[in-house]
Amino acid sequence: MPCPCCNSGDFDVIGSRERKVRKDTGQIERYIIRRLRCLTCRKIHHELPDFIIPYKRYAAGIIEEGIHPLEPLVLPVDESTLYRWRSWFNKLVEYWLAVCQSLLIQYTVMPPVNEMSSHSLPVHKRIGQWFGEGPGWLAKIVHPVANNHFWIHTRSACLSDSE
Repeated sequence: MPCPCCNSGDFDVIGSRERKVRKDTGQIERYIIRRLRCLTCRKIHHELPDFIIPYKRYAAGIIEEGIHPLEPLVLPVDESTLYRWRSWFNKLVEYWLAVCQSLLIQYTVMPPVNEMSSHSLPVHKRIGQWFGEGPGWLAKIVHPVANNHFWIHTRSACLSDSE
């Protein structure tokens, strides 16, 4: 896989870190995520599987279901967590779609379909046009954004007004 920053394909494995992910049963599973350094641009990347969303502690499928439930919710999360997920998604989805459209234009010869930028459709319909409406739609949006270094950190610990 090429480096998302410089398109070089040469990486060194510089270590690993443990990542905990809460599954739909409520159980926590531990995964070892490799840390890779690009030999050309020296940027560090983490190799995340599709079921892990950056900076989220629940599996992508659970977050998807919490954001846009297809049937009555039976998730091992409380209402405040669902509220935070939906708020996080609603704040960033337009940005993610714009980044994905930009990447599509940048990496393909064909211009994108006009409906892709149509704001008259609900956001889940636009996502469905691009990535399908089946399971896995959240990871299909999030991973291109994160892998191309367009991820916006939303954790309050990253923000500071004082100097």
